[in-house]
Amino acid sequence: MSCIAIIRLSCCSPLKPGDCVLCPPGEAHQIINHGDEDLVYNVIANNAPADFWHYPDSGKWGIPGVGYFRPTKLPYFDGEE
Repeated sequence: MSCIAIIRLSCCSPLKPGDCVLCPPGEAHQIINHGDEDLVYNVIANNAPADFWHYPDSGKWGIPGVGYFRPTKLPYFDGEE
């Protein structure tokens, strides 16, 4: 990382060059650049092939090859009759 940033997990924490962050599976996360320079960082990931993600601010979900959507609550037997 080459500038000042913030990592947003369950709370926001400052990041500085040399920091390392672990984002647990299924937990939303975001890196926010608060500097005037481009933010440069390295990512090491071991994502499962059946990956999906959730954007808690907008309530959207995403699935590779499917796209983005917002789930709708339905009765348990909806469409089963």
